[in-house]
Amino acid sequence: QNAHVLDICTGSGALGFEALSRGAASVYMIEPDKTQARFLKDNIQLLKAQNCHLINATAQQALPRLKEQFDVVFLDPPYSLNLWQELAHLADIHIKNNGYIYVEADRDLSQLHLPATWQQVKTTKAGTVHAGLYQKVSE
Repeated sequence: QNAHVLDICTGSGALGFEALSRGAASVYMIEPDKTQARFLKDNIQLLKAQNCHLINATAQQALPRLKEQFDVVFLDPPYSLNLWQELAHLADIHIKNNGYIYVEADRDLSQLHLPATWQQVKTTKAGTVHAGLYQKVSE
């Protein structure tokens, strides 16, 4: 409820749209693919989601320009690009203390070298997908 959400490498938008349906105050979606971004823009308009903001750029371009702070961050980059560590560190300054980060990967999460301020809350595995929930704690 009333969370400010960042969806990095948005893809279908399922995570961000679900957050909106559960009462998020705002959702920022970062999606580099132009075709996918048009699809997301159409869905944002269809849903009349005025509190949903789409950024059509790579996460590496968008994250340094963001000014906002977020309560919840979704980090699920394309597995083949191996971007977890880079994007996690770029996103870290935008995550509020005690904010939550959801990470999906195709490998054990301990191999991702996530920021030391991210405390693991829970991990699961379904098939080849590893998922983890982290909470940012003060340094």
